[in-house]
Amino acid sequence: MTGLIVVDTPHFWSPFGHGVILALIQVGGLGYMTVSTFIALLLRRRVSLRERLVLQKAVGMLTLEGVVRFLKRVVLITLLVEGVATVILTLRFAVEHSIGQAFFLGLFHAISAFNNAGFSLFSDNLAGYVADPVVNLTVVVSVILGGIGYLVINELLERRRERVRERLSVHTRLVLGTTAALLVGGVLLFLLLEWNNPKTLASLGIPERLLAASFQAVTARTAGFNTVGISVLRETTLFMLIVLMFIGASPGGTGGGIKTTTCGTVLVALWRRLRGDHEINLMGRRLPQKVLNDAFILSGLSFIYVIVVTLTLMVSEGHSYLSTLFEVTSAFGTVGLSTGAPGLVTSLCSLFSAFGKIAIAGTMLVGRMGPLTLGAALLSKEPTPSYRLLEEQVLIG
Repeated sequence: MTGLIVVDTPHFWSPFGHGVILALIQVGGLGYMTVSTFIALLLRRRVSLRERLVLQKAVGMLTLEGVVRFLKRVVLITLLVEGVATVILTLRFAVEHSIGQAFFLGLFHAISAFNNAGFSLFSDNLAGYVADPVVNLTVVVSVILGGIGYLVINELLERRRERVRERLSVHTRLVLGTTAALLVGGVLLFLLLEWNNPKTLASLGIPERLLAASFQAVTARTAGFNTVGISVLRETTLFMLIVLMFIGASPGGTGGGIKTTTCGTVLVALWRRLRGDHEINLMGRRLPQKVLNDAFILSGLSFIYVIVVTLTLMVSEGHSYLSTLFEVTSAFGTVGLSTGAPGLVTSLCSLFSAFGKIAIAGTMLVGRMGPLTLGAALLSKEPTPSYRLLEEQVLIG
């Protein structure tokens, strides 16, 4: 799920190795529970209630109703998007490669893009296609569709098929609104910060600059593809990308991070609280207190985790603060971007010790599962007490 590499992917691995990586990307994007349940359905085995409950959490559904039917649509959507992207990329790569090689390149990058993995079969990632609109737009659309979540895609398709004129759910509107804001803001900031950088955008024409900035703003949030060198970006740009990677994709999608809905909920809650509102209303609806609590807890836990791992790796590995923070956040957001190892085509973590590599791998796992989910699984719940303690004030701020 995360394109951080310790070896040169196209040259180190055999075709069989590439196939294994591709299969793992697909399973990681869909989720283990989704894949296993779909296989059970193919074998005509009945899905138990407990499996349906677990599957509901895995695919990001709000209710248990129609969870198996939704699973089938998840697989269908995946195959459809990846299939279309494969055809487009195959036709483009066929200009430079044999049809067989072009097909595998197209298939690999289509699956890697939709599952927001960021693995590439080119040593320079997609830098050789910085001015190619076909490759850029195909990858960008695949990344966005994989990142917004199956629940959102399914709701949009349902509304279009049934021609329902009721407004979309708050979840879908929050995902689409936050995603659009992050994309537009990311593109504008990238252009502003890198416009005159001779090592990135300054050497390109205006249309190519817009294309490169749009591509990097999209892939920085969830998929570690790059068409410009990350190591030569300005420090302010690197910090902006860190923020985007930390936020990540949307719930039920194929990316990591704290998720767009968490970010949107926290910002709305902060704004409402500063205005003195006791209830947090969003788009004509009141948000449950549990949703607000989970959003703040998830954000806090994620921030603490990233900072602790960054400080630990700075001590153990001895690299600079910004490059280490960038690597850790990229792993947490399951992105795959890296400032790189000097003189090599691998990620910075290729220079880490065994301890550092394990810490980065663990961070990828935490980012994919979510610190809130992981914490709830590891910590046993205490029984609810039959009494309440006396209240006492604490000065804040």
